[in-house]
Amino acid sequence: MLREVVPRRLEVLTGAIARVDDQGQPQLATAQADIMLVDTIDYPMLLRVGTTVVAIPQAVRAVVEVKSGLARGAKFIDAVDQLGRLQLDAGADNPFVTALFSFGAPTKSATFRGWLEDVIEARAKRGNAVTAASDAEAKRTAREAQAALAPPFLPDLLFSDEGAIAMKIDDAGKPAYRFYECEAGAPTAVAFLDQMMMLTAPRVIETVPADPAVAGRVTKAFRLVSSFLRAPLAEAKKCAILQVA
Repeated sequence: MLREVVPRRLEVLTGAIARVDDQGQPQLATAQADIMLVDTIDYPMLLRVGTTVVAIPQAVRAVVEVKSGLARGAKFIDAVDQLGRLQLDAGADNPFVTALFSFGAPTKSATFRGWLEDVIEARAKRGNAVTAASDAEAKRTAREAQAALAPPFLPDLLFSDEGAIAMKIDDAGKPAYRFYECEAGAPTAVAFLDQMMMLTAPRVIETVPADPAVAGRVTKAFRLVSSFLRAPLAEAKKCAILQVA
């Protein structure tokens, strides 16, 4: 569905993002991305076979991890960890939108809240592993694992096709999640596409050439798409905001 609605400047691809070293140079790609929204107009691919690519971090605007279903514990934490590591590999200077989409469970937004609390707990345990590490390499590995679950690298969007929705927000200067449900029976998939376009548009506009005409065309394209995808959301009942700092 993404391929049908994204403006032409972006391609919907799969593959990997080249890892960036301490000097900002691309290295061997490691983690795989299920879906990437990639700017292929202004940036070359390091490798391409059909719709499978190795992209440079500067070209990536969004990444979506897709699951047939999720479950509490390792399955959910591993999916969140995967997205966090992709961002770590890309480097702090190349932020992109991240989303986790499940075609199955969970069915309630409150379930996402409980699972995110588990992520916070897992991050704390990884912090303990950093302290307990006995040598430099073990400490580096433990720090990377902890960083993958740090607030800046947690998914911007969590959606399930069964109706559970969570979105990362800024709550009085602190990272947090707010939980939603679709209004009037609107399809969750449409709401997901709507939110993806809303979050991705600013990242794209920031990176287009410094030409008002080009920026104007890109902005118009995203607004047009959003006007067709509008899917109102309501805050989930009895599901308080969860701070994740």
